[in-house]
Amino acid sequence: MKQFRLHRQGACGQAMVWFMATIAATMAVLYGVYNVGQVTSAKQKVVNATDAGALAGATQQARLLNLMAYGNRAMVVSDAMAGQLVSLDSWMRYLQTTTQNVSHVSRLIPWVGQVLGTVLQTISRTLNRVEDGFGDRVLPAAIRGLERLKGLVSVVNESISRVGNGLASQAASAVVASNQTVFGTPARTDQAPQQINLALSGASFIQNQLAWTNFSKRHSGADRGRAKQVVLDSMDQFSTGTERSWQRGSGTWGPRLEKRGGTRLVGFDRWEAQDALDFRLPLGWFGVLKIPVGWGRTDLGGGGNLRWGGTNAQTLAFGSLRNVHANWSGVSEIRDLSDAARTEPELSFLLITAKPGSATPTTGSMGIAAQASPSVMGSAQMNDHLRSDQVSAISTAKVYFERPQRGLGDWTADAWRGNSTLFREDAYKEYASLYNPFWQARLSALDPSAKGAILLAMGWSAEAAEALDGLLP
Repeated sequence: MKQFRLHRQGACGQAMVWFMATIAATMAVLYGVYNVGQVTSAKQKVVNATDAGALAGATQQARLLNLMAYGNRAMVVSDAMAGQLVSLDSWMRYLQTTTQNVSHVSRLIPWVGQVLGTVLQTISRTLNRVEDGFGDRVLPAAIRGLERLKGLVSVVNESISRVGNGLASQAASAVVASNQTVFGTPARTDQAPQQINLALSGASFIQNQLAWTNFSKRHSGADRGRAKQVVLDSMDQFSTGTERSWQRGSGTWGPRLEKRGGTRLVGFDRWEAQDALDFRLPLGWFGVLKIPVGWGRTDLGGGGNLRWGGTNAQTLAFGSLRNVHANWSGVSEIRDLSDAARTEPELSFLLITAKPGSATPTTGSMGIAAQASPSVMGSAQMNDHLRSDQVSAISTAKVYFERPQRGLGDWTADAWRGNSTLFREDAYKEYASLYNPFWQARLSALDPSAKGAILLAMGWSAEAAEALDGLLP
């Protein structure tokens, strides 16, 4: 009995050792689970904030491109309207000379002709006063107003091209800064993600700036061919001459009236509008007699004015030429996509953000982690092991052009009417330009080479090598 008691006394406290070891292991597991959860949550918050910031920056760029497109459309309308006003002035002058000449001929006819001639003469005088007021005052004033509009829009577009990336960066930074969690009573706010450091944030800003600057260019001089074609395509049928050229008469060999009229854009700096009406009277072996009936000619812009055709009315029209505004600036110098952007019409916006490890409430940041131990048995210390002691994220967004197409189930269709003005009537796909405001933004995957370069700049050589795996020889 005595020996049994001694044995029990020798085993006393062994359960306590196992209990303490179990508690230590359990605490280590709890520490690890808590820290992993906190770091994972912080990482997800930083990634979400970075994605939201990148999308906000790209959306801002898309909106600015759409604003430039509206400005370009305003300049195209200005140039087209100038051509239409010149067309109207030429046609009014032609109408005035026509009524005047017909009134002179009508007076040669007794009774009815004299009455008709008097009426036409009155109409001709009225048209002459109206045309003088329009051509001498209204038209020059309208051209000056259109020129000022073009100048203002051009300044706005050029300003957008210079400050656009800065505005996009501000939008991205504001969205990132707003990704904070408010908790507790009284309310406390955690630290928002920020740019990693000056070197990298500067590098990403420079990359975005270069991409934005190189995405468009100002087309001037002989490089205005595309703008000129857009202006011509915007003209109505009256200005292009489709409705101002016609023939009335008894066939090819009989007498007939021949009306020739239209407006053309010579080069890039001059509108020419001309209207001429001839009475064609075949004289058999003696040829054809072309009697001028009415004519009018108005030009806009400098340069040498060109003669149209060789009929008598066309010659008289050229002789009565009115040059409205010799200092017209010509087809607008429009900021459109650069040559490289036409090949690859996508614009990338890069954003790099990070949150310091001290802002993540882990056991280490709160100062309750186990301390290092010199014991040969090792240490229970568990650091967060954050790269550069921060939680970081890299995100990119793309700015792209896409006009809705009929029949593709695009949600932008006006569903309640079954139609939408966004659709092209010809149902063709429209390619990217700065003439239509259909620029949009979306998140995109980061190019591996760009990601590798960024990680290498951050000093993460292993991660950079992994990102560049398969790209390097």
